[in-house]
Amino acid sequence: MHFISKISLGLICITTQLALAATANTYYTGDSRVTKNTDSKMYSAALHNSFPSIKSEYEENGKFYYNGKINSFGFQDVLNSKQEIVFCDSNDRNFSDAVSDASSTHAASYAKSYQSSGVKQGSQYYGIADSATTIGMSPEAMVDSIKSALVHNGVGVTPESKGRFCYKRTDEKVDYRNSGSVDAIYCNADQEKEYVDPVSGYSCKLKLDVPLKVGQTKFIRQLQSENITIAQGFLGCYSNPSSGSPELELIDNPSTCSASNRADCNRTCDWADEVVCNPSDMPRWGPANACGGYGTVIFKGDFLSVESSSTLSYDAGLGGLFKGEATMQCVVVEHSPGVRSASWAVVDSTCTLQP
Repeated sequence: MHFISKISLGLICITTQLALAATANTYYTGDSRVTKNTDSKMYSAALHNSFPSIKSEYEENGKFYYNGKINSFGFQDVLNSKQEIVFCDSNDRNFSDAVSDASSTHAASYAKSYQSSGVKQGSQYYGIADSATTIGMSPEAMVDSIKSALVHNGVGVTPESKGRFCYKRTDEKVDYRNSGSVDAIYCNADQEKEYVDPVSGYSCKLKLDVPLKVGQTKFIRQLQSENITIAQGFLGCYSNPSSGSPELELIDNPSTCSASNRADCNRTCDWADEVVCNPSDMPRWGPANACGGYGTVIFKGDFLSVESSSTLSYDAGLGGLFKGEATMQCVVVEHSPGVRSASWAVVDSTCTLQP
C-alpha cells in the first residue's frame, strides 16, 4: 500500500535514532520474572535531537529532562521514559493523534488541489484524483506532525506529559489486542521495602518512585539518608494468587550472591563513596582543560554525555570561547589496598577554540 509505505519510511528514519544497543539476560535464575540489562545506561535526548528548536529542552538542565521530583541526593530526578508511565492530560496528544493529524492534513491538501479536476456538474466539481491507496504521505509531513504534537504537549508551567507522547487510558483510535488491558492494574508509588544486606551488613530501603504495572519489575537505586549508603535492587508488582490484588515485592538474592561475586546480587546496600559520582567532581577536558560542563549524579558503570557550557568554557588567556562535548563514565578506582572510591573518567572528548 503506497499510503502505508510512505509513513513507514518516515518512521524508520525516526526510530533509528531511538535504537539503543542492549542485551537483556536472565539475571536471577531462581525467578524468571527478573531480568537485568547487561549494558550501562546512556542518557540521551533520542528523538528530540531531530528538532533543533526544542532539542535543548530535553537535555541536561532543560525543563523536560527531569520528572519534576527531587531525589535523595537533593538533585532533580532525571525522567526515564522507558520505565516511567507518562500519562496524558485532557488536552494532550498521543502518537496516534499525530498520525491522524498528518493523514487528515495531507488528504485535505490533496482534496483541495484536485477539487477542480473532477467532473463538473453545474457549478460544482465531483470526484478526486486520488484515493487512500495513492495519496501517500511524505516523511516530512509525518515528522512535522510529530514535532507539533511534542510542542503541544510541552505547553504550560508544569505540563503533565513533559513534551512527550503520553498514554491515554481511553483512545477511540486504538483497539487493544487483550480485552481490559487499558485498565491495567498497578502498584501505587511511594511503597517501601526494607532489607539488610548480608554482605555489607547495612540496612536499606527501596521506595517505588512511579506506579508499576502488575507483572513488571523495576531496577531502582536510591541514596539512604540515615547511613551514607546506596540501595539498589529489583521491585516487582505481582498479583496476589488469592485476592488478585497487586502486591509489591522485593526480589531476593540468589545463593551465588557473595562478597566476591556482587554481580550476582539482586539487591545490595553499599557504602555510597564506592558507587556514586557527584556532579561537583566531574572533570574538565580538552587542551589545558579549557572545556567544562554541568553533570548529574551517576553510578559506577554508567555513562554521561556532556556538552560544554559557554559560561564554563571561556578562557581569555587561551584565546576565547571553547566548545566541545565529552563522554564521561563513573568508574571505581583503588587508591591503596582496600581503599576504593567512585571517580569520573573521560572516555572520549572534543574541545576546540571557536573562531
